[in-house]
Amino acid sequence: MKNTSYKLILSNNSEKYLKKLKKRNIDDFHNLLKNISLTVFNPYNSKVLHGKLKGLRRVKVGDYRIVFFIENKLNPPEIQIIEIGQRKNIYK
Repeated sequence: MKNTSYKLILSNNSEKYLKKLKKRNIDDFHNLLKNISLTVFNPYNSKVLHGKLKGLRRVKVGDYRIVFFIENKLNPPEIQIIEIGQRKNIYK
């Protein structure tokens, strides 16, 4: 298996969400950061989304979802985190 190093890109909405969450719930904030770092090392250990989110992937972290896109055509390849939030708000 080839070790690929991915560049991580956070959308503005994702950055804002993480900043707000850090103030509200530090434990959830740390869990999300841990899972984001694990996703960078193995982005294919995630679920492929369908419907209006086709082409995106997601990682489940408790009640939260991290929705992202893998861009392999770049050098180095990128993981672009599109949205982070609670499940009830992500799929609206």
